[in-house]
Amino acid sequence: MKSLLFFLLILLFCNANLVVAQPLLNEAEFKMPPKNFGVHTWWHWVDKIITREGITKDLESMKKQGIVQATILNVGGGQSANLPVTPVIFNSVEWHAMFRWALEEAGRLGIKIGVHNCDGWSTSGGPWITPEMSMKQYVWSNSFIDGGQEINVKLPEPPVVENYYRDVAVLAIPYDKGPNSFAEAQPGISVNQVSAGNIFYDGNPKSLINLEKGSIIDITFKKDFAASELVLYPGMTFSWDDMAKISNQFTLSSSNDGISFTKIADFEFVGVNKTFKAQFAETKARHFRIEFVKGNGIYTANCPVAELEILKSGEDPSYFPAISSLPEKTAIINDVSQNVFSREKINGKKAIPENAVIDITDKLADDGFLKWTAPKGKWRIIRFGYTTTGVRNGPATAEGTGLEVDKMDTTALNLHYAGFAEKCVKTAGEFTGNTFKFLLIDSWECQFQNWTRKFPEEFESRRGYKIKNWIPVLCGEIVENDTLSEAFLHDFRKTISDLIDEKYYKHFSQLCHRSNLEMHAEIIYANSGMYPPIDALRSNKYADLVMTEFWATPNASQIPEYEPVNNPTPGFPAYSSLASNKQIIGSEAYTGYAHYSESPADLKPFGDLAFCSGVNQMILHSYVHQPTDNKPGITLFKFAAHFNRNNPWWEYSQDWMNYQSRIQYILQKGEPIADVVFYTGDRLPQYLPVNLIYDLPPGNRAAFCNSEMLLNQAKAINGKLSFGGKQVFSLLILPDSEEMKFETLKKIAELVNEGLVVIGKIPVSMLSVTDLKNNYSDFKQLVSELWGNTGENAYGKGRIISGNPIRQVLKEIKVLPDFEYNSSDSKELMFIHKKLIDCDVYFVFNQQKKILFRELLFRVEGKQPEIWYPENGTILLPSIFSFEDKQVRIPVAFKPNEAMIFVFRKAITEDHIEKAYFAGKQIFPKMQDGLENINTIPTIINGLNDFIVSESGEYTFKTSSGKTFRKIREKPEIIEIENYRARLEFFPVSSANVKPIEVKKLKSLTEFENPDIKYFAGKVKYTIWFDVDKSLATTSNIVQLNPGYFDATAEVRLNGKLLNNLWLPGSEITVTGLLKKENTLEITVAVVCRNRLIGDLQQFGEIKSIFTTAPVTEILNKEMPLKPSGLTGPIKLIQYVKLIIFIQDFCS
Repeated sequence: MKSLLFFLLILLFCNANLVVAQPLLNEAEFKMPPKNFGVHTWWHWVDKIITREGITKDLESMKKQGIVQATILNVGGGQSANLPVTPVIFNSVEWHAMFRWALEEAGRLGIKIGVHNCDGWSTSGGPWITPEMSMKQYVWSNSFIDGGQEINVKLPEPPVVENYYRDVAVLAIPYDKGPNSFAEAQPGISVNQVSAGNIFYDGNPKSLINLEKGSIIDITFKKDFAASELVLYPGMTFSWDDMAKISNQFTLSSSNDGISFTKIADFEFVGVNKTFKAQFAETKARHFRIEFVKGNGIYTANCPVAELEILKSGEDPSYFPAISSLPEKTAIINDVSQNVFSREKINGKKAIPENAVIDITDKLADDGFLKWTAPKGKWRIIRFGYTTTGVRNGPATAEGTGLEVDKMDTTALNLHYAGFAEKCVKTAGEFTGNTFKFLLIDSWECQFQNWTRKFPEEFESRRGYKIKNWIPVLCGEIVENDTLSEAFLHDFRKTISDLIDEKYYKHFSQLCHRSNLEMHAEIIYANSGMYPPIDALRSNKYADLVMTEFWATPNASQIPEYEPVNNPTPGFPAYSSLASNKQIIGSEAYTGYAHYSESPADLKPFGDLAFCSGVNQMILHSYVHQPTDNKPGITLFKFAAHFNRNNPWWEYSQDWMNYQSRIQYILQKGEPIADVVFYTGDRLPQYLPVNLIYDLPPGNRAAFCNSEMLLNQAKAINGKLSFGGKQVFSLLILPDSEEMKFETLKKIAELVNEGLVVIGKIPVSMLSVTDLKNNYSDFKQLVSELWGNTGENAYGKGRIISGNPIRQVLKEIKVLPDFEYNSSDSKELMFIHKKLIDCDVYFVFNQQKKILFRELLFRVEGKQPEIWYPENGTILLPSIFSFEDKQVRIPVAFKPNEAMIFVFRKAITEDHIEKAYFAGKQIFPKMQDGLENINTIPTIINGLNDFIVSESGEYTFKTSSGKTFRKIREKPEIIEIENYRARLEFFPVSSANVKPIEVKKLKSLTEFENPDIKYFAGKVKYTIWFDVDKSLATTSNIVQLNPGYFDATAEVRLNGKLLNNLWLPGSEITVTGLLKKENTLEITVAVVCRNRLIGDLQQFGEIKSIFTTAPVTEILNKEMPLKPSGLTGPIKLIQYVKLIIFIQDFCS
C-alpha cells in the first residue's frame, strides 16, 4: 500500500518544479539524519606535506565528527613547517599513491571524496598548458602613416606575454589627427635608468611598466619642450583593494642640464584604468623627472603605468578612447561598478564609417613589414592580434603551477583534463563514481579572458555579422556612431559569455560525466569584480552541485562576531533552485582567518544566515590536512577556520555537525517560496540589483530568472508568472537598466497582456547591433504602447509600473507577507520558506544575542504547526495559535541566536487555544502595543495540559471550540549550584606541565595569575562535587542541567554517565533520575588556542610554546584581548513542576 501511495505521488508531481517528488518528513530521520545529509569539508593538502598516517587520522576524525564528504585541494604557499616529512610532489607517482590511499581509507569509512581539477584553488591550469592553450587577450599596436604612396614599413609588434603572439588582422582607418607633441618629439624615457622605449606614449593601455615606491622616470627631449599638463593612465587588471579608491602620488620636476632639478608640482590620482589629466604652470625644459612617491593600496602598493605624457593644454593623449570605460567594456579588467557600463561618449573623436575600414591583413609579411599602396590621406594602422594573459593557477606548488587553460576552447580544456583529472580517474580505478565522486572548479580567480583562437568565427556565427570592421572599436575608435559601437561591445561581451559558458563550464561537466564523475563548481561571480561577463544562472545549470561561499567575519580583535542584517544574503547560486531545479545549494562555509579564536557558537549565526539565504549544504572551510600530531598544526596560510583533529575543540564538535545536518535534512527538500521574480536583464555583465532586493518588505522573498527562462519558460497564468512548475509569482521586476533586447521587450508585452504586473524602468535603447539596425522603429513603438506616458500603464489584462516602490505595489496587489512578527526591528528574525509536496517549512533564526518573545505570523492556512528543534532533534506541537486572514499566528520564545524549524503538514483535528489571558489581561494574540508583557505567554505543547510559563500565576484560555478554562501554573524552579568543590586537570597542546588545581568558584582561565593557565590552550577537565536536596534526587519532575558559559566545546558526564557533547553555552541537558544527594559532575572543556598565541607574543615576542604554520603576527598581536576561556558557569538545575491546579472548567 505504501509503495502504491509513493508511486502515485511521483505521478502526481513529476511535472512540478522539483527535481524529484519528495517523501514526507520523517521524525526519526530528523533526529538522526541519514548520512547523505551530513556536512562536507574542504580538505587542503598544503605545501607537499602529506603523510599516509595523517590521511588515515584525518579521515577517521572526520568520520567521528560526522563529516560525510571531503574535497581534496592540493595547494602551495611557501609555508615553512619544519616537519620531518618527505615532500610529495603534485601529480607525481607518489602523489597519486597518496590519493589512492585516501580513497581506500575513505571507502573503508564511508566518506565520499572529490578533488579540485588542478593544483591550487584557482582555477584550471597547470604546467601542461602551453601559451597556445592558455587564456588569451587581444592586443594591438598603432602606426600612423601618410597615404598617397607605397608603404614599406615594419609594424611594431603588439605587447607580448610569454613570447607568444598571433596576428588576427591589420586594418587601416582614416585618421584626421597625427601624433600629439609629446609623441612627435619622441623623447628618450628611462625608468630607474633603464630605457623604456616608447611604452608610455604608444597609445596602448596593455603595455605597462610597474613602478615601485621611489621609482624615477626621466624624460629627455632633443630640445626644449613646453608643457602644462601631466597625463597618466595607470593600468591594473585586478586588485583585492577597492580599485576606485587606490591612490598614487607623484612629483614632477624639470631641469635644463639633467642634473639639478626643480620641483614643479605634486600630484595625486585616485583610481586606475582611466586617463588622468593634471594642470601645472607651463614649463619649458629639456629634462623632466617624475617620481612615484607612493601608493596607498594594501595589496597593491605599486603603480603599473601604461601611458604617461606631458602635453600642452588641450592636446589629446596618445591613448584616449572615444568610449568611456573601454577596458571594462572589453572584459579585460575589473569593473568597479555597473556604472562603468553606461553609454557615454567621452571625447569628440570623429566616427569612422563601417565601410571606411580597410582590411590590409594580406599586406603584412611574415617579417612584420607592411607593404601597401596607401590611398591619399592620413591613416592609422592597427596591427591586431592576441597573446596569452600569462595568468597562472594558484596558490599552487611550484611543480603544479602553469598557465591557466583557455576557457573558450574545448581542445585546450581536453588537454587540461588529461593533464591531471584523467590521471586521478585512472588512479582511482574501481573507486571512480562511488568513493571518488566528483571534480571541483573553485571560484573564478584567474582574472580575464577576451579572446580565443576561433573568436572571429564564433562571433560571426553567434552575432550574425563579421567582427573585423568593428575591431577599431576594441582599440578606442567609434565605428558608425557611438550607439552602434556600444552595441558592438555588448555583442563582444555576449560572445565571451557564451564561449565561457559552453566551452568551459558545460564542456567540463561533459568530461566529468564521461568519467562517471560529478562536477561541483563555485560559479558565484557575476557582479563587479575580476569575473567574466557571464550569465551566472545559465552557467550554474551545468554543475551537479552549485556552490557559493560565506565568511565568518571577525571584529577588530579577530574574533568572529555576527552583526544582524535586514535581508538574507543575495547570490546567484542560491537562485539556481528555480532557474535550474537545483535541489542542493552548497557553500564554502565559515571562511575566515587563521586566528584560532572561533568556536562553534561564534560561527553558528553566520551559518544560520546562510541557511536563510538559500544555502542547504555546508562545506567547511577548512579541514587542513595534518601530516603529524603537532598541535594545533598546519593552516591554510592566513585563511580558514580550524576544523581539524589538531584543534582541541574539534573533538567535541559532532553535535554541531548534527545541528547542521538536521537543518540540511529539512532544507534540501522542496523549493524556496518567493513572491516576486527579478529579471537579471540582457546587459552583460550581470549585477544583482541589491538596492531593489533590499526594497522588498522583510517578510517577502524574491527569485531570479535569466533570459533563457523568460523567453522559453515564462507564462502568465491568471495574472501570475509561471515557469512551468508548481509555484507562481505575483510580480516581475526588471533590472535598473535602460537597455533591452527586442525579443525581451516582446516577451514582456506578451506577459503583461495576459495579466502580469511588471515593475520596470522605461527602456530607451536596444543592446545589439543587429537589433538596432533591424528593429529600432518597432522597438520604440512597442515601448510607447507598453509604458505609455505615465508611471503606471494598463496593457491588455495587466499593468506595467515605473517608479512606484515594490512595497507599495505588493500591497496594492494584495500580496501578504510570507512571514512577519510583532516588532518593527527587521534585524531580529530571519527566515526562509520551503514548499514540499504537502507541507510548508519555515526555518527561522533569531539574529539577536538576547531572548526574544515574539508572535510569529506564517502565510499558512488550516494546518497544525509543529516546531522542530535542530539543536537536539526534539519535535513539539504547540497548542496555542490562531488563524487570521490566511495566516497562522504562534507565540514563540527564542533563546539568543536560536533557530527553529516550523512545519505545517497536517490538518487541524484537535481543539487548540486561540486566546490567552494572564492576571486578567489578554496576552495572546497581542500584535500591537504593550509588548512589555509578551514574555508571559506560556509555551503549550502536546494538547492542553502540558505547558511552561515564565511567570507564576493564573492563566485563562479560550479554545477554538469555544471552551474557556483557567489554570494555575508555577514557573520552573531554578537552582544555582553554589556550594561545590571543583578540581581542574589540564591537558595542553603545548609541552607545558600544568599541575591540577582546586577552586571553589568557577572563573575564566584568563583570570588566573599563572600564565600556563591564563594563556591555556588544550582541554581542561573540571570535576565538580556538589550536593542536592534529597527531593530533587528522587523527583519524577523533569530536571535539566545548564552548565552555563563555556568556550569552546565540552563533554559532560554526571555520576559516571556520559550525557552529551556541548557546543552552545547555556545548553540544557535532561538529568531526570540521574541525580543523587552527592554528585560528581565532569565537564571536559576544549578551548581555543588564541590565548596561548597572544600569551607567547606577550611573554616571548614570538610563537614558541605551540606549533602552527599560521602567520600569527599578521592576524593577532600582543595588545589584543584574551577570549574568556574554560567553564565559567553558573551551573544550574531547572526543575519543571508538573502540578497543575484546575480552578474551573466550563463551556462558554
